[in-house]
Amino acid sequence: MDNATVIAAFAPHGPLVIDKTLNRFDGIFGKVPRYVVDFVLSQKVDPANPVPGLQEAVSFFKQYHLEPTHKEFAKRTIRTRGTFPLLGKLSVRYDQAKDTYLAHVAAIDDQNVRVVPAVLAQYDHMLMTSGAWGVMHIAFSSNGSSSPFIVTKFSPVQVTRIDEVVWNDARRQFTDDDWMDLLITTVGINPATLSARQKMLYICRLLPYVESGLHLAEVGPTETAKTYSYRELSSYAHVISGGTSTVASLFYNKTSKRLGLLGQKDVVCFDEITTPDIKMGADVVNVLKDMMNDGRFSRDTIEFTTDCSLVFVGNTRPDTMETFDSMPMSIRHDRAFIDRICGFIPGWEMPRIRPDNYATSIGLMTDYFAEVMHRLRQTSYLPTVTKYVSLPGWSQRNSRAVSRIVAGLLKLLHPNAPTDGVAPSAMAALVETAIGLRSSVVDYLTVLDPTSFGGTKYEYAIDGIERPKTKVKVRAKVATNQPSKVL
Repeated sequence: MDNATVIAAFAPHGPLVIDKTLNRFDGIFGKVPRYVVDFVLSQKVDPANPVPGLQEAVSFFKQYHLEPTHKEFAKRTIRTRGTFPLLGKLSVRYDQAKDTYLAHVAAIDDQNVRVVPAVLAQYDHMLMTSGAWGVMHIAFSSNGSSSPFIVTKFSPVQVTRIDEVVWNDARRQFTDDDWMDLLITTVGINPATLSARQKMLYICRLLPYVESGLHLAEVGPTETAKTYSYRELSSYAHVISGGTSTVASLFYNKTSKRLGLLGQKDVVCFDEITTPDIKMGADVVNVLKDMMNDGRFSRDTIEFTTDCSLVFVGNTRPDTMETFDSMPMSIRHDRAFIDRICGFIPGWEMPRIRPDNYATSIGLMTDYFAEVMHRLRQTSYLPTVTKYVSLPGWSQRNSRAVSRIVAGLLKLLHPNAPTDGVAPSAMAALVETAIGLRSSVVDYLTVLDPTSFGGTKYEYAIDGIERPKTKVKVRAKVATNQPSKVL
């Protein structure tokens, strides 16, 4: 991948690219998401002379970003000074009982901060959907309200708007291999250290960002960037780390009358799903099954819809290759639940993250890429998949899972496919990748219920040319006390 091509394709349209070698300095900026760091570095660092800009960025984060343990100090500072700027995430909701807009300011752990109309007029969409990181000026105003704090100014440190024409035109300037390398570099990894198979698996981790209702699972060794892929790349994703999730937090809180995470985010990742003491109650699992099937769930007499995609990730021993065996009992023996997972990523194939496989070239700003992926969710590529690919004799759920995976891969790797078309060989590679992910799910289900799931065939045709049965060869143990088998 040529840096000059990346700069020529994107740099003229705004601060969209960044030298990813700066990733190695993550530790000096505190606990701030990667997409926020990228934005600040793009504004302050000159790649030709990075040291002054890095020093300025360090000072910026030190001055404006306070750790959660400093929330009381921050409140006192606002109270004594009258106003104070803070860097953090701002989310706004409408309180219909009070007919007012209230913000959640994580920096001071306050759910009832008021917001001046001027801030909402400029940033209402981003603040009232996913929320946004930025520098907010918080003033103190004692007027007997539920909170004396009020946001008077807000400057986002995220990309807030994108031009799809720029993205599509830029893609045409790259070969297929160079475009994939650009996406791998953008997530912070040096593509030169990966095999072609590993590159594709990295791309597969991004599928839930671009395709609604595409649910994945991945288990593998520690330090392979499983959680990083969903915590650091986008504000539209949320990671639930261990603990017990509730119906109220995930779906709908009847007391506060607020949608849970699945109604707010594009992607929700259940992390540490293989931890022995993790429990998922039957009430949560049952509602999740409804939601994973068609994007609908009910609470009492109210029905909700969501296009959220779910990801289940967990660690296994380095010498162990399992699919769903190490997950909670409430999941791993529930055939209906497992069947709703579109594909399984074999995490044991992914390399451990080390300094020598960090990105070393120009990539896209993380938040710009996140906004592109969020926008891609709004367009269906399934008609393009149907146009090129035939899946004769497949069950509805298997066909839908593979088609969604292929549609997501098209969005990421061939975004111009609906207008420009895609080569049959390129489409075949995507279909075989999708079948590999789905077949791991089906093989596990076959162990649980050979009568219902056994004998699945994976023939497909592209443009009327028949292809032989294909499965990606990876070794995995598919059920407890079952021998390893070739998938």
